[in-house]
Amino acid sequence: MAILRRDVPLPVFMCVDHGALTRIRPLLSERNVFLKKCLIVTGDEPLHSIARSVAREIGCPSDILIVRDSTLAETAVVQKAIDRGAPDAVIGVGGGVAIDVAKYAASEKAVGFISIPTAVSNDGISSPIAVIKCKGRTRSLNAHMPMAVIADLDVIQKSPVRTIRSGMGDLVSNLSACADWRLAWHKGKDRIDDFAETISRNAAIQLIEHRSAALNGSALLKTLIEGLIMSGIAMGITGSSRPSSGAEHMISHAIDLLYHRGSSHGEQVGVATLFTLHLHHIKTDAVRRMFTRFSMAATPAALGLSRKEFLCSVRKAPEMRRGRYSILDETDVKTIEKAYHAVFP
Repeated sequence: MAILRRDVPLPVFMCVDHGALTRIRPLLSERNVFLKKCLIVTGDEPLHSIARSVAREIGCPSDILIVRDSTLAETAVVQKAIDRGAPDAVIGVGGGVAIDVAKYAASEKAVGFISIPTAVSNDGISSPIAVIKCKGRTRSLNAHMPMAVIADLDVIQKSPVRTIRSGMGDLVSNLSACADWRLAWHKGKDRIDDFAETISRNAAIQLIEHRSAALNGSALLKTLIEGLIMSGIAMGITGSSRPSSGAEHMISHAIDLLYHRGSSHGEQVGVATLFTLHLHHIKTDAVRRMFTRFSMAATPAALGLSRKEFLCSVRKAPEMRRGRYSILDETDVKTIEKAYHAVFP
């Protein structure tokens, strides 16, 4: 019998540490990554200043391009810049917008991508998926994984605490996504990858079990960032967002479609995770304790949603990702309403 194996796309390296941005050149050269020209994609100040610092530290000619929204039009601008400058790598410096636009444009042009997050509100910092707006709707588009992820804790610690809470909500939602994935497998609706599932679930568990009391403490942030990176790698292994996106993400997308209350993606999936885990009959005590400890949103009201609006979002949710089987496919309206009263009394 032939030896069976598979090739798994992984970043060349990751660095989550204090002062990481002051060591970019040695970090790259130690891994035999030598760049002759780069295109840095970032946002307005203060991101632009960080991007200029990256350009100085990386030690090669670098063009800096500012993007302000994660739209297909912005990705087209970046792709044209790639055509003009022929960089060895595209570097995304910023939050979700800069990283998603840079990641997608680099993938479309088959150029290496380096992710340098300045905030960690979701697992997009390392995932093979770019969230891009197209024709008034947000789409999750396939992209290549980054060749490197460099997260400077000194920079992340200065980011708004709300983005940290959002990242925590996004990572914890892996528990719900994995429960949906295994349910779909049991029902013959999907195939499962045990490696990806384990990586994704354990990344969430490590965060939940972390005993730090400081939201922006180094130890907690390192656990969060490395967990989000592992979450992205789990998606890379399986070739889809299954390990990190289930009914809780569909509910969040429905909220985005139906209502505009200003809550973040991570906040929404965090609240939805409490609801969907209950539907799966999975205890949420540890998750709730973490939410309480770090003053995270834990009810629809904290998202600015009424009971009726949240339930409407739950009923709308399966339409957000047709074909992705979840616990919502086995839940009727009466059960949904009963669950709401149990989870959010």
